[in-house]
Amino acid sequence: GGSDQLAHYESAKSADADEARRLHILEAIRNERIELLYEPMVTLTGVVGERYEITPRVTVGDGELLPPGEFLPQVTQEGLALRFDRWLLSAGLDVLKAKLDAGQPVLLFIHQTLFGLAKEEWIDWVKDQINERDLVRLRPVLQFEIAEADQRMELAIKRARQLNRLGIRVCLNGIDFSERSMRVRHAVPSAYVRISRRVIHGPDADSIAWLIQSI
Repeated sequence: GGSDQLAHYESAKSADADEARRLHILEAIRNERIELLYEPMVTLTGVVGERYEITPRVTVGDGELLPPGEFLPQVTQEGLALRFDRWLLSAGLDVLKAKLDAGQPVLLFIHQTLFGLAKEEWIDWVKDQINERDLVRLRPVLQFEIAEADQRMELAIKRARQLNRLGIRVCLNGIDFSERSMRVRHAVPSAYVRISRRVIHGPDADSIAWLIQSI
């Protein structure tokens, strides 16, 4: 009937719009239409000094800024994770270099996907990037997602150990009360952990003190 045809038409129109948006996002990433936000990080252990997390935003259309959750899945699906992660880490190291030269050292947390650092030469590339900018005295902290680390545990452990040898610490993102979190936290050498937003805003918020104590 007519309503079925209308529903089919609306569904096709929606699929076309989704595809157009996907292509706009990929075009923006390939052309590096990316803005970096620096968000202060709150510590629960009284660590001294300024700490910021770099959060990339992709600019699409007429200036709409997309958060990572809306474009990172496509970055991975399209095989652009390696390129995007290297761009993000390079940009972060440039900021660290500028801060160091200005006598304003900060602790900078930079997200990396484990899909992006799977290639064996990745660690040598990181070492070269550090040396090029003479950042021996000011290293970044690299953030890995708990869910990704659990899927690729061997790689996460290996990279964390290699980074530690370069003086680069690791932060595990997304700690919660799950067995998966415990497993990753015990296996992957990390200097920092980040509690999941779901825990902070969820019904078990009262148990956060216990979680911090256990960490």
